[in-house]
Amino acid sequence: MKLRIKSIKHFHVTEETIKMMLSVLAYCGPIALILYFTEKKDASVRFHVKQGVVVFSIEILVWLLRFVFWPLSVFLTIVYINLIIISIIGMINAIEGEEQELVLFGSLARYIP
Repeated sequence: MKLRIKSIKHFHVTEETIKMMLSVLAYCGPIALILYFTEKKDASVRFHVKQGVVVFSIEILVWLLRFVFWPLSVFLTIVYINLIIISIIGMINAIEGEEQELVLFGSLARYIP
């Protein structure tokens, strides 16, 4: 069975598509920091970038705490899994074009300049 690749010459990338993709990438860990320092034009993308920076910062904090307080490792692993779920919720919001604050700590993004 041969795999055929269809032509995508009729695929047009619009500015809205790029904004949506940047908003989704904002929830992908270190990419959030890169976007924080490079993307300053669009308010919608900036909203998701700030949310992503907050999530990434808390992920790093939880990751470090797992090594320092190893007896709490199981609890912190559960917290880390919840952070991944919250990131996925943020990605879904970005795909739908919504600017909803994330659960628990989304309001912290307001304090990021």
